[in-house]
Amino acid sequence: MCQKRPSTSSLEQFTRILAAEEEDVTAIAVRPGVVNTEMRTVIRTQGKQGMPAEVHDSFVRYYDEGELLSPEVAGRMLALMALYAPAGWSGEFLSWDEEKVQQMVRSLGLPQGPEVSFR
Repeated sequence: MCQKRPSTSSLEQFTRILAAEEEDVTAIAVRPGVVNTEMRTVIRTQGKQGMPAEVHDSFVRYYDEGELLSPEVAGRMLALMALYAPAGWSGEFLSWDEEKVQQMVRSLGLPQGPEVSFR
């Protein structure tokens, strides 16, 4: 099991404090999933010499197994969370693929398909 990074823990705590102190603000920290960014491409193609083999292998494995989300999917999910997340979620740290998040997406009646998929 991997440990949380200090920056993740700090963001989670900041979100809780913001939600508690600013009742008119819905503050949610979102874990967008593993996104296929340009940085990941560079690491897969050029990073083998600069990191332990098991770390580099994990970057390659996510790509080879189709586990990476496109930046567009991650961006759409963040936009939907910003526009439609209920105020009752304020202070939470949510993963993009959590059931209640996916249920919110389904409740919006958005078209589904590869170009608009959130999975």
